[in-house]
Amino acid sequence: MRSITIHNLDPDVSRLIDQQAAEQGLSLNQVIKRLLRKALALPGHAPAPPLGFDDFSGLWTQEEAAAFNASVKREIDPEEWK
Repeated sequence: MRSITIHNLDPDVSRLIDQQAAEQGLSLNQVIKRLLRKALALPGHAPAPPLGFDDFSGLWTQEEAAAFNASVKREIDPEEWK
């Protein structure tokens, strides 16, 4: 897929794009692609990319988190750093 760079973006346009991204919880790239599709009267919007590792992660209980933290806790011996 092609990428472009826009130089000297008008400050008002930049501010509004930043504002839309924050309000919609999207990246600047996603907002700009949606705005371009809308301006060109293309149907729908650009699909949002996957949000990371959500499919591979879950939630720990407090007990599980405490057990993990205890298992990786390390004591630093100040004598070793002299």
